[in-house]
Amino acid sequence: MNLLECIVGLGIGMMVLAPMLKMTSTVLMQQSQLERASLELAEQERMFTLMGRAIRMAGYRDPLTQPVKKSPATILTPFTIHKAVGFNASDKLIIHHGLPRNASKKVGDEVNFDCVGNPLTAERTQAGQVRLGFSLDRQAQNSFTGSVICESFDRQGRVQKTTLMTGIEQMHFHEIAPQKIQVELTMNKKILARTFARRNAP
Repeated sequence: MNLLECIVGLGIGMMVLAPMLKMTSTVLMQQSQLERASLELAEQERMFTLMGRAIRMAGYRDPLTQPVKKSPATILTPFTIHKAVGFNASDKLIIHHGLPRNASKKVGDEVNFDCVGNPLTAERTQAGQVRLGFSLDRQAQNSFTGSVICESFDRQGRVQKTTLMTGIEQMHFHEIAPQKIQVELTMNKKILARTFARRNAP
């Protein structure tokens, strides 16, 4: 086989392989996009689940505990919405609730979790109250989007901050009814909204 035959054979081989390589590249790119979309969806569901659980628990107090004296020092607002205090004029939501008497004492009992996924126990409270906060902070590597931050207490009762999700443009909370809160996120110029109701209304 001379040089010309080698060049012709190589050219024919490239013509045969080129469509296959292009198809493989396209499939890999689509797979990467699908995996990224699936990951974003999973992060959204995790974040909405955590927010929804916190909102449903807002204002909870074990009915079998001793009555709390109704004074400004002992009564905390179940939830507070601070408007336009975060990144890109986003809102901040603060939630307070108590713990069941048997919290984390018995295997199989319903357990609530903090932002990191730790079971909520008495050591993760202040004055017997759980505090969960949700806000949007500027994302360090991107000036156009922010990170959803969740605040909770660590085992020493100190505030710890956890990033739940990045790439969010705005976050708003609306009290659409006395016991209902709508969570609204703007991501990729699309609005994602969920509504949650308190189950511990007075």
